[in-house]
Amino acid sequence: MQSEDEIVLKKVSVAECFASNGFMDMVSEYRDTAFYEMHAQLPKQEDYQRLEDTGTLFVFAVYVNKKIVGFTSLIKQYYPHSGASFMTVESIFACKAYRHLSVGAMLINAAKECAKQENALGLMFGAPYGSRLAEVYMRKFKPLNIVFWCAV
Repeated sequence: MQSEDEIVLKKVSVAECFASNGFMDMVSEYRDTAFYEMHAQLPKQEDYQRLEDTGTLFVFAVYVNKKIVGFTSLIKQYYPHSGASFMTVESIFACKAYRHLSVGAMLINAAKECAKQENALGLMFGAPYGSRLAEVYMRKFKPLNIVFWCAV
């Protein structure tokens, strides 16, 4: 990356994210680095669109020179047991070639700010067990639960 590179973080619609220059390359890299079968398929735009239409999905993207190089999607949900709304990071990914630009940190900060603006009580981040991302989260956030996957 050169010093004149334009780096932009912005909230985007599902349609804008899926239509972004470099989107399929980014998603392919994300899928290739995923540790579990939940990410075996390509994302379906219509599924994300339905969530966005209900006002429960929020998407942020980082662009370098107008090419998407990272994204996060957040889902807002109400938990009746606690009587409060929480947000969950459904996905977060920064292309490896751009991580030195702090793309991941930009996305984490955008997620935190979105949760505040949405008056969520908290924000839940998940990461593959044993991953570098899990190590980052352990340093930044309070560990809460361990989640287990059971394919059915």
